[in-house]
Order: sequence, then structure tokens, then C-alpha cells
Amino acid sequence: MRSYHCPPIVVLTVICAVFYVSPAVGQQYLCDQGSGKFAGRTTEGVVVTVGPEREGGLAKRDCDASINWGKEQLVVAANAATVDLDMMGVTLEKMGPVAAFQVKSNPNSFMSYVIYSLRRPPHVLRRLSGASSFSAADTDLDGRVEIWTDDAAAVDGVDGLLASEFDFLPTSVLRFEHGRVLDVSAQFQPYYDHVIESLRAGLTAQELANFKTSGGQPSLQGTAEAQPLYRLRDTKIKILEIVWAYLYSGRQKEAWNVLREMWPSQDVPRIQQAITNARAHGMQSQIDGTAPERHKRKRHAMIFQGSGVALPRAIQMSVPSSNAPLQVVPDIDVTIELTIDCAGKVRSIESSGPKWVHGYLEEAAKGWKFIPAFKVGQSVASRLKMDVFLQR
Repeated sequence: MRSYHCPPIVVLTVICAVFYVSPAVGQQYLCDQGSGKFAGRTTEGVVVTVGPEREGGLAKRDCDASINWGKEQLVVAANAATVDLDMMGVTLEKMGPVAAFQVKSNPNSFMSYVIYSLRRPPHVLRRLSGASSFSAADTDLDGRVEIWTDDAAAVDGVDGLLASEFDFLPTSVLRFEHGRVLDVSAQFQPYYDHVIESLRAGLTAQELANFKTSGGQPSLQGTAEAQPLYRLRDTKIKILEIVWAYLYSGRQKEAWNVLREMWPSQDVPRIQQAITNARAHGMQSQIDGTAPERHKRKRHAMIFQGSGVALPRAIQMSVPSSNAPLQVVPDIDVTIELTIDCAGKVRSIESSGPKWVHGYLEEAAKGWKFIPAFKVGQSVASRLKMDVFLQR
């Protein structure tokens, strides 16, 4: 039987504000199965609320979200299994401040992503659907916001494989440019190259040779040869992941070369068509086009700190549900400094104290979300110092 330890409580004191952060026990999103809530107001007086559905004053195991201004209300989600606020107040091009929500209607469905303008009256700017997750970030700290997502729904069932079986789902990087949503994945090829390198390192020549002679569609029926068949299936998954890492990063020629190199020759036309069809019915069918790869050196945006900037405000600051070292060490105070991008995501963290404290907080900060800092009405990257008290 698996044992569970009570996680630590983390109290974060941020300059003049205090955040009391409770551990997220298996929770990755702002409201999941009725657990978790948030309410925040923009400088224009628009209120965004996420939290459990209520009936007779009691919280239910569903999540709601709404945008309110004056006496008006816009319902974002009702009776949903999961609702997450991925961005709030972030300025996208000339569209002004936006709020972006992830919504899962039931535990077994895929995520939808809805971006709302927070200008009065708030309204929908864009809807996307069919991913395992969405996450906006200023990836290169150049002042431009990308949306990282995947084609989970599109590849679910391809060649008898479930989306949940893949470690690397086909990933797309999207960006608003001149009011259009474009695929800019080709501008982030180093990310895909890292994935490809990792996948190739996990494949042996013998495994590839065995799969090459398998016919391409190994069955898992029967028990006598279960282990070899599972290894063939695992090899098949890694090959598909490598192929679409090339394909989704704008390198179609390399993708099909890998397929011909690693896949059983007689089955290549069939699986290539299956991959092409899946992609055509995924994010590619919901966006406005593809941006070319750029070779110009990217300029970093200014990172603000101090006077003249409205400080970031926390949307979600959960901590890992368990961490063994914290069960045996005394309470400890540390100071951390976060670099928060213009999409409200943590890009780096510096901390005092022992290395295990830094590692613990660094891992936790990957999931933190903020209303970003603002300067002259625009969301900007900033640095924020925090005094952190870790208490067992």
C-alpha cells in the first residue's frame, strides 16, 4: 500500500502583501473537481472569478468561472470538471488586456482554451480545443507571448494508441500576430531537438531492428510473448514521437526520412497518411496559418523592478504535495527572487539557503501563475523578491 505524508505548509510574504499558500494535493489547476478558487479585479474594474460551483451555499465537486463588470456577468464555464486561469490582464498586441481559461467539461475530456478580451464589454477573442493542456509564456523574454499546446485529441486512437500513452505529444507553439493566430513552432526548433535527442537515446539498434521487421502494428493479445510485444509497442511510440517532433517543428522532409528509416517499409505509406490526417484535424484546423522560421537574433525585453511598475499579483502558488527532505529538517526562512514574464509565468528563481530548498522551490515555481507587472498599462516582465518561510 502506498503511504502518503502530510506536505509542508508554505507561507510566502511578498513585499507588502502576504500570500498563504496551501499545498496542492494532486492538483495542477486552479479549480479541479471543486477544489481551489480565485477572484481578481483589473484596474478597469472587471472581476474574474474561478471556483467551485455552489448549491445552497455549499461547494459542489464542479467548477465555475465568470467575468463580471458593473451589474453584468459573462459565464465562462459552469459545472466543469476543471477550470484554470492561465492568463489575466496580459496585453496581447493591440487587443488590450485578456484573460485565458483552460476548461475541461468532464474528467475524461480534453482541454479547451478560451481567450477573452477584458475591455468592456468582455468578449471572446479565440477558442481552441482538443489538447491535454495549454500554457502561455513569453518563452524568450522578448515581450511576445506564445501559447504552448498539443494535439492530444487528434492523435488519440492513431494506430490503436491512446494520447495518454505518449510521453511527448505533438506540440504546437502558437502566437497572435496582427490579430491572427499563427503556428510559430519552427522558431523553437532547439526545444524539439532536445526532445528528439532524448528519444533517440532511449532506442537501441536491436529494438529498431526488431520493430523494422514487426510489420508496424504489433498486437498485445496473448500472454506468451507479452514482454517482447510491449517492447515493440514502446519502440513504436518513441518513433512516432520523433517523427512528429520533426514534423511539428517545420521539418517535414526530416520527419518522413526518419519514418522511412525506422518504420517497416511496407507500412510507411499507411502510417504517414495516418499522421498527416491526424495533424490536419488538430490545431492546424483551428488557427490562421504558419509563420516561417526566423534566423534574426531575438531582442530581450526589459525586466522591470521597483518604482513606476505595478507589482505582479499571485493567481496560483501551489507547492509539491510531498517532499521527503522537509519531513526531517527544521523550519527555515529563505529569500527568493523571481523573474516573471509578461504572461505572468516564472522564468527563473534565485534563492538563499541550502540547495535542497532551492530545488524544492524551483520545481514548485514551474506551476506558479501571476497577474503580471504593468507599466503604463502594458504587461511587462519583472523581478519580485519574496521572503519564504517553510514550515513542516
